[in-house]
Amino acid sequence: MKTGEPHLEPQTATDANGQAVDDRQQSFAETALKLGGKSDEEARRTGAIDKADDQVEALFAPQYQTAASPAHRAVWDGHVPVELFSFEPPATPPHVAKVMDDSLAVVRRHREAGTLQDENRKIAKTVLDELGVAGYWGLLVDREYGGSGSPFMSFAPFLTRIATVDPTVAGMASVHGCIGGVDPVRTFGTSEQKQRFLPRLA
Repeated sequence: MKTGEPHLEPQTATDANGQAVDDRQQSFAETALKLGGKSDEEARRTGAIDKADDQVEALFAPQYQTAASPAHRAVWDGHVPVELFSFEPPATPPHVAKVMDDSLAVVRRHREAGTLQDENRKIAKTVLDELGVAGYWGLLVDREYGGSGSPFMSFAPFLTRIATVDPTVAGMASVHGCIGGVDPVRTFGTSEQKQRFLPRLA
């Protein structure tokens, strides 16, 4: 505003009786709140948020707006675009599949022989060692550090297969590879730490 220009205050609209009226276009949320018995102030504030959300939504291209989302279409259009949720799972690399098959064979053999657990009803050290030779503990370790570098989309269903034979052995691989030593070192470890620990974890 230039110096010397008069400052115009916003004018409040009034009805025929001189009462102030709200000439803003009410949002759906604001109208719904008022009909639900909320105060004008609460409805107005919530309506402002609702309008701001609509303004942000309008910044996106139509295909990226909420109305085009599968969830919105399922609820409001009565159509669930199931074709968007189907995909062809990636194939497991052959070297990874061999480690998985060998590991399953170890667990099955000991299960059938009754030697899976020791006298304390813990997984026997012999089993753990044989799984190590098979490459079980290094499935999620990168190949450069002596592991198999299994894709997680192959690893997760493999754990289900192992769990059908023995859930404890499956749980040990999950802890070892995901929340245990492997994933934290792979994700957050320095180059020196990876070279130091990952070959041992594999």
